[in-house]
Amino acid sequence: MTSSDIGNYDTPTLEDVIVDMYRIAGLTPPPSPMPLNVLTELAEKTGRPLVKVVHELHGMVTMRVAPTPTVNEYYRSVPLPTGLTVDGLKAALDATQEMMAVLNHEIKLFTGKHLHELIQGNNFSGLVSNLLTVAMGNHTPFSPYHDQKHPDLMNTADSVGLEIKASNKVAKGGEGHNGTDGWHMIACYELNKDSGQIQFSHVEVAELNGAKKGAASDWKYVGSQVSDEGTQRTETYTTTPTGTWKLRHGSVYLNERLWPAWKNRGKQAWRGGDTPPHSPWYRPHSAQKQQASSNLFE
Repeated sequence: MTSSDIGNYDTPTLEDVIVDMYRIAGLTPPPSPMPLNVLTELAEKTGRPLVKVVHELHGMVTMRVAPTPTVNEYYRSVPLPTGLTVDGLKAALDATQEMMAVLNHEIKLFTGKHLHELIQGNNFSGLVSNLLTVAMGNHTPFSPYHDQKHPDLMNTADSVGLEIKASNKVAKGGEGHNGTDGWHMIACYELNKDSGQIQFSHVEVAELNGAKKGAASDWKYVGSQVSDEGTQRTETYTTTPTGTWKLRHGSVYLNERLWPAWKNRGKQAWRGGDTPPHSPWYRPHSAQKQQASSNLFE
């Protein structure tokens, strides 16, 4: 649903909005007066849950505009954990944006403030991460596994785990409490402070070596000290430069229209080893030049 989908009502009636719902779905609206089961019929004809139809009706009545879906052309082919596809990921990302839009809309109606104005930034990102975990469970073979232990999601058919973090910083590296082994996803989003809605801008996926693998680990331990106020944050692990670049190379979604905050992307390319062909920083001519140089010493 977009702003152009919604009729311009002077004095809207419930029937006016329901008629719009049918037209948006490409269906012929029922005649007036409408029967009580009109929304049930709409749900059946569109193959959508009745609760979703009711939510959209409420959103239209209160003029909630749905978030912009992620852009097909910005999805890229990169190595993904077994069972995860680009189509499934797109469905999960779009569903997460919609859930956040609904939450923000309802809270704004009751409090007069957007959701991000009421909770701390890290809690907001945590909520995005939790909703994305739920959406992944609804649209991919990965089901929520544990909200406190590793991993967040598990494809039980193939015994493949996936850890998820959300961040409002593009090209974010990995961060966790245990520096775990396996597949990790970092979902970066832009927050529109005027509308309160989010839009995913960058999604990184990579298989990382855990902290217990010694020199081969993609994680480094970050200690924790007591602050002057007497507080102490939780001890964490962050990815090493190699681990961070594994994630960046695995940029399965990269919306370049939302990347102006990270300037000179090309100048920040990885210089610590070979750039894999699936990386957005891969340059075939440079790779050929490097290979030719190495052949001189063989």
